[in-house]
Amino acid sequence: MTPPIITALYAGLAGLIYVWLTLAVVRHRRGKRISHGDGDDAKVAKSIRGQGNAAEQMPMILILMGLTEMLGAPSIALHVAGLAFIIGRVLHGLHFNGYIGFQARPAGMGLTLLVLIVLSLGPVAHAVVQMG
Repeated sequence: MTPPIITALYAGLAGLIYVWLTLAVVRHRRGKRISHGDGDDAKVAKSIRGQGNAAEQMPMILILMGLTEMLGAPSIALHVAGLAFIIGRVLHGLHFNGYIGFQARPAGMGLTLLVLIVLSLGPVAHAVVQMG
């Protein structure tokens, strides 16, 4: 079996996004001299929530992408899903760190959810066909 190289590419990119979001939290906390939590500061709380959302969404998508790749999905489909995932996460992160207005948040979350749905249906369909 070939290792999930395409998934590895997008996992690495997702990891870099997570580092960026983590550093944003650190920067906001240091700027406000907050060592724990959000210190009741809205900007710090928003940054923490952006990082938390990435931590909630990224693992499941990467697991599903890896399974989909190992089940033999076409490379182009994996790259389309991966690019949509990365673009969605960047848009979402830009919103939560104040670089782009409100429109980035629904666009980023919409792309993320679309990828989650597609990558969830693929393995289910494959399993049903193989079992049936």
